[in-house]
Amino acid sequence: MAYAITQNKFAPKCAEYKNTNTENSHSIAFDKCNFRCAFCGLTRKRRTNLKNYSAEEFEEKVKQLIKQGRSFKFTGGEPTLNPDLARDLKIAKKYGGKIYLDTNASNPEKIKALANDGLIDVIGISLKGLSADEAVKTAGIANKKLCWDNVFETIDFLAEQPNIRTIITYVLTKPEETEQTLEKFAELLKPYPHVYIKINNLFPNDVASENGLSPLKEDCYFAELKKFVSRHAEYRGRIILIPSMDAMTNYSAIEFY
Repeated sequence: MAYAITQNKFAPKCAEYKNTNTENSHSIAFDKCNFRCAFCGLTRKRRTNLKNYSAEEFEEKVKQLIKQGRSFKFTGGEPTLNPDLARDLKIAKKYGGKIYLDTNASNPEKIKALANDGLIDVIGISLKGLSADEAVKTAGIANKKLCWDNVFETIDFLAEQPNIRTIITYVLTKPEETEQTLEKFAELLKPYPHVYIKINNLFPNDVASENGLSPLKEDCYFAELKKFVSRHAEYRGRIILIPSMDAMTNYSAIEFY
């Protein structure tokens, strides 16, 4: 299967892992996706660092990488579209790897199978909207089942898995609606008291600009988040904030609340 394997960006981050060295984590990026999100430029990129790996070649690569760090982030695109995903997760696990799966959660049956086989340690779910209509619009697909119903089937399942740390991510794209958006996010995930919520600022790119999406100014961003935490003590200790591009690779730049 073709992967771009690099030092990890968007490393698995939870408050209890604050003292974990994530600088030597590894990103295993699959190049295909079934969404065309309004803030993502993946479909316009021509990746030049993709390489086809047989099972034997991937195992040799893992044996090299594990010497540098044990965290592996399988990302994309959408990694659950990869027919060899289970095989490759098993290879990473064989050598003591810690697995983070980054997904849009549109494929609950595959995620359930991977989880039941003990192949996921941390899972990050990118929530495309706070309503079905918003999710359809943001995901760029006319399929509510894929980007809404399936996502919450996945979250419902993961909420019952005590051995998997679940992080639900939402990208803030409308500065003028920050407070209302955070309140909707809190209400939507209220039935899941053990999940983390991860809030990403929008990072400027051509696709986002063409769709009229804007990043938040940091002073507004932090002020609103602090107000949100003060109003919702139930989320204290379960909020991850990615405020800047630096926070993508610099663990100390991440904010926890």
